[in-house]
Parts: sequence; C-alpha cells; structure tokens
Amino acid sequence: MKKISIILTVLFVLLTMWKWYLEHSSYEPNSSQLVDAGSVAAHLKSFAGEGDQASALVNPKKQIRTGVYVDSLRFKSANDVYVSGYVWQVFMAGQEREFTAGIVFPDAVEGSSIEEAYRETKNGELVIGWYFEANLRQAFKYDDYPIDHKTVWIKLLPKDFHEDVQLVPDLGSYTNTSKDSTFGIASDIVLEGWDLCESFYDFMPVNFDTNFGLHNQHPKLQIPELTFNIVIQRQLFSAFMINITLILVSMALLFSLVIMMSTDDKLNEAFGLSVSSSIATCAGIFFAILIAHISLREQFPSSGILYLEYFYVLAYFYILGTALATYLFYCEHVPKDRGLFKQDAQLLKCLFWPVYLGLMCVITWLHFT
Repeated sequence: MKKISIILTVLFVLLTMWKWYLEHSSYEPNSSQLVDAGSVAAHLKSFAGEGDQASALVNPKKQIRTGVYVDSLRFKSANDVYVSGYVWQVFMAGQEREFTAGIVFPDAVEGSSIEEAYRETKNGELVIGWYFEANLRQAFKYDDYPIDHKTVWIKLLPKDFHEDVQLVPDLGSYTNTSKDSTFGIASDIVLEGWDLCESFYDFMPVNFDTNFGLHNQHPKLQIPELTFNIVIQRQLFSAFMINITLILVSMALLFSLVIMMSTDDKLNEAFGLSVSSSIATCAGIFFAILIAHISLREQFPSSGILYLEYFYVLAYFYILGTALATYLFYCEHVPKDRGLFKQDAQLLKCLFWPVYLGLMCVITWLHFT
C-alpha cells in the first residue's frame, strides 16, 4: 500500500510538472507580424479593400515611418503598465509641411508625458524623436496565472485627428525584425518576474462605434492603428516560490496531523495530540491560506477564477476533511476496525497525497487543454 502511494504521488507530480513545462514553452510567434516592407503593404491592402481608401493607405506619400525604443517596462497593477523610451518619425521631403509631427498613445492614462528629444535632417529626410513616459491601460487575462504569457502593446496614432495619414513601422532602423527576434528594447531592461520572448509590429483594426459627429468616411475611422508589441512570459520559479510554498507547507502540516493518528494512548500523550489541538491547528492553517488567497485576489480583482486558485480551493476541502477525520477517529462511537480508520487510519494516510496530487494533475490537464 505504501509503495503504491509513493509511486502514484511521484507519477502525479511528474505529470503536473510536465504539463507546466509544455504550457510555459507553448508560445508561438504571431502570424500577423510586420517583418518587412512587403508584409506592411500586404496588411494595409487587406485592411483597405478596394477604392479610394485602399489607395490612401498604400500611398507612400501618405505614410510616415515610425519607430519605438523601450528603455523600461514595469507592471504598476494587473492592468496598468508603465513604459518609457523613445519614439520617432521619419518624414520624406515635403511631408513635414503637409502633416503634423507627433504621436498619441490612445491607451495612456494619467501620468503620461512626451517631449521632443532630437531633430535631424539626413539624406533629405527629417527625423524627429521624442522621449516618452506612459502609463498604458490594457485588459490582460490572468486565467492561467502563474503559467502565462502577456503581450504588452504600445498603440501609436498620428497627433492630428483630421489628417489622412498612415503610420507604418520604420523597420529599416532595426538590425533584425524577423519572427522570434527581439528588437526595439534595451538590452539591459529589467523585467521583474518576467522573461522577454519577442517584440514585433502589427496593425490593429479600429473598432469605433461612432463617427465622432463627422462623416462616415473620415480618415480617423478607416486607418488601422500601428502597434508595437512586447511579448513576455512569467518566471515560473519566482511565481511558484511565492504562491505554492505556503500551500505545500500547509498540506504537509495537515499530513502530519493525519500521520499521527493512533489508537495508542501513550503515543497520543507523547504527541500531545487531541481533537481540540488538531482542530485548532486546522483553523490556523485555514486562516494562513485564506489570507494568502485574499492577497492573490487583490492582485487580480477583475479576473475570473485563476488556475492557481484551484490549489487554494482544494486546500480548503482538505483542511475541513482533516478536521472531520480527526474528530471521527477519536470519537468513541466510530468503529476503528474497518474503512478509512482501520489499522490506525492506514488507508487514509496512504491516500492523502495521491488523492490531492491526482486531483491537481487532473485539474491542470483539464484547465490547459
């Protein structure tokens, strides 16, 4: 019985960790990445369709090359990201007189700023760069926490609302813009608890449900938004050390209460074990896990049920089950010669870890499938 229990415990642990590894390494590059001039033109044509709007989007004279370089990135909350760095625009001859220089971050909230950092004319083109700091609000999903990937996007719009101009990525300013590559990000950037996967440009369609009081063919309503994307993945070790350690230690303490169950009065006296002390221990463990659970929910208040929360929910049932089992075991009216309590609750002791880890293994595979 004990050998089977150990084998099942190890098996369920390995299966769960294998699924964690598969999910952690499951990211694939976005198919809509803009990697060269050809992909930029193809994507703009797909947005424009036919007619005047199509010619306007693909007309080089109405396109302004725009680039982004990120110096720092930090999550301020579950849905707010602080980003700082440089953004620039390249104007061909005559464009600086026809269009207004400047960038708008549509997702920026309070505390954002942008100021001109440099201006230079080179090979007949005017390059204007700005240093920016922006707090970007974005609806992230945390259902898979802590085994999750996040795409932080920086949407870019022309400064003038009325101008018929399309921002396109200045891909020539980067060394490598192919899929799986990381560009436009400082090499020494600090990402607390995250690893960098890749960065890329793409176009996001506008989804306005109003014409802003203007005609339906106004340029603002037709032109897609240029977006610089940063893909990051959470560091498993730090996330699990913070969250899983408390749960595993709590489960080990519960198991110690189960393993000390005995009909030998001398052992019970030596252990100082009683129904009241066992229930008090269960109560202490419950409050410790509850506080950690509340703290987790406060980090992601607008999210649904997180994957990690299943660990907490199952722990609650185990705490209640341990307290109930302890009470029944020491109750004089409950027989000790059959069922879970036979041979000093040998079956209960052997099932403790396989059942817990088996349920978590099943939940893990179902959640990520």
